[in-house]
Amino acid sequence: MIRFSGNCTSSALYFDTTERRFAAISWWIDQFIARWHAESYLSQKLHFRGFLWQRESINEYDDELVKRTNAYIRTKGFLSLWLPYYASYGTTNWKDFNFDVAAYHTNYYGNTMYDYQWVNAVSYSASYYNTGIQMIYGKGPIYNGTHHLDHFNLGLPEYQGYMKHSFIVYQFPNQTMKTIYSENIVDYIRIYMFIKGLYTKIPYPNMVY
Repeated sequence: MIRFSGNCTSSALYFDTTERRFAAISWWIDQFIARWHAESYLSQKLHFRGFLWQRESINEYDDELVKRTNAYIRTKGFLSLWLPYYASYGTTNWKDFNFDVAAYHTNYYGNTMYDYQWVNAVSYSASYYNTGIQMIYGKGPIYNGTHHLDHFNLGLPEYQGYMKHSFIVYQFPNQTMKTIYSENIVDYIRIYMFIKGLYTKIPYPNMVY
């Protein structure tokens, strides 16, 4: 249960139906938009385009909730983005949920059972279903020292080609761009070059493609 103030018509709302969950989400969207407009100085540095659906997969019982939420976002003049894990529920019919754009997570980290071929598989699927790709540069035990190079290299025209032809969302788990800049300026430059479409292949020991 959650309690509201402001424009919400009920003092308490239970999330046991789609209608009530939608009421909560639409209320939150309205509150966020109002706060954004109130903080006018932010628009001097940021361009707010829309909202991200927070879950990487969609529960089947939330189908209608997602559709209504995205339709509501559109009436407010904003866009909706989804960042699903590859092969999670809804990824092949993401347009049916009224998202403006979706970008697949490759499920590739370097220190797990999934190797770089997952980047290839996700790229093929993204091309077929007309989605974008998430570029991952992570920090922590599941990320090895070359996973980001695989993401960069495989985006080149001689491989999957998404560097220049796809909608790309950049993810930096457990760190910030400032951290990368201060701790690894070489990779910071590589990220910049990839964004600009100027990146060239970086080989590394035991690379197999």
